[in-house]
Amino acid sequence: DCLSHFQVGASLQVRNGADGATSGIARDQIEAWFRDIAIDNRSPAGVKVNHVTGLMYPPVFYAIQKVAGHLGMMSWKLKQRVGDRKTRDAIEHAAYRLMSYPNYLYTGSVFTETVTGHCIYRGNGRAWIERTWDMRPKSLTIMLPEQWRTVLVDGEKWHIGRLTINTETGETREYRVNDRDVLHIMGFSRDGISGVDVLQLARDSIGLGLAAERQQAKHFSRNAIPGLLLTAPKESFRKSGSAEEWLSEFRRMHEGIDNAGKTALLTNGITATALSHSGRDSQTIESRQFQREEVALWWMLESMIGEGGQSYGSEEQRQLAYLKGLPGKIKKRWEEERDAKLLSEEEKNTGSHYHMMNAGSLLQADMSSTLTTLSVGIRSKIYSPNDARDILGLDGYEGGDSYENPFTSSNKNAPKPTDPKPADESDDDASTDSAS
Repeated sequence: DCLSHFQVGASLQVRNGADGATSGIARDQIEAWFRDIAIDNRSPAGVKVNHVTGLMYPPVFYAIQKVAGHLGMMSWKLKQRVGDRKTRDAIEHAAYRLMSYPNYLYTGSVFTETVTGHCIYRGNGRAWIERTWDMRPKSLTIMLPEQWRTVLVDGEKWHIGRLTINTETGETREYRVNDRDVLHIMGFSRDGISGVDVLQLARDSIGLGLAAERQQAKHFSRNAIPGLLLTAPKESFRKSGSAEEWLSEFRRMHEGIDNAGKTALLTNGITATALSHSGRDSQTIESRQFQREEVALWWMLESMIGEGGQSYGSEEQRQLAYLKGLPGKIKKRWEEERDAKLLSEEEKNTGSHYHMMNAGSLLQADMSSTLTTLSVGIRSKIYSPNDARDILGLDGYEGGDSYENPFTSSNKNAPKPTDPKPADESDDDASTDSAS
């Protein structure tokens, strides 16, 4: 960002020799060079942290997979208001199909999960909106966060990226896309224009965790048995290299996981002293635990797997508390962004259409509790019988759309039963009619 004073997208004209020729150097190229060479994306722990190595740290991968995966599980609905307090699915709208099939490359759940992962990991999730000749949305294409940046130019929001158009020659081209044609799901933002890159903020935490893992891996690769201090008499190894040969053979026989527990035979007066667990090793183990907690804080998770967290009365209450955190925030961003970019100006001004992300799939209880809840909802006229059957994945039935309490409401449309006439009365009536 130290080069931000340059005009966005402009080229730096560098004079080449006395002939006055110039060569264009794009701003993005200078930024990439500066960050890769001068900064090198290394954390204070000495471990390189970037968008690839960050995902190699299990707590980070778990946090992103949990939040992004859960939002990908949520179903989308595009509603149209009909009359007073009534809605229906707007199946004829151009954006309706995009909820399940953004384009031919991926389904709706993959699209939502991927863009959400970009949002919570890099601060910005983007997707290009392809439109028809009459400006209706046609498809949605994911834009990788490491290839794009968002800026404000002359009061307009733009997304600028440099993409490779020829993999053989490495030729690249700069693209500028107006924000009206980009679904932009932001995380926390300082200016409301672009989200803050969480990976850069959490580099120290992630780097320390990766460094601790690497240290433990080196320890077990070199010494799978307790540390030993071997003491040999002064005249035990007289020939040059004999000590190295003996130690190499000893290591071959006793080091490594497969050799754990073998009995050692020491000769020539050599003694062995087992070294106890060091304080540094204990600090490493504690550090790994603390790093898991720090990662949970970065992504607003109450706990990681294997850690104790707050206790709740039921699993449903735990899920509700979880949804009020980061998933609820991103869910709201998704709904607002889809309304702003996929609906027409008339639909937005009149409020006739709106997108809704349903979190019900994460709040499913056991069958007994679900049936009890639905029964109470029907009696309270919150659900119709067909609404309840739709939640259970069952087909509706004719007449099941009415909101009535089946235990108190009378069926006014049902025909009243009639008592059959006695047999003698029927015969008398028949004879009377015959005589007449």
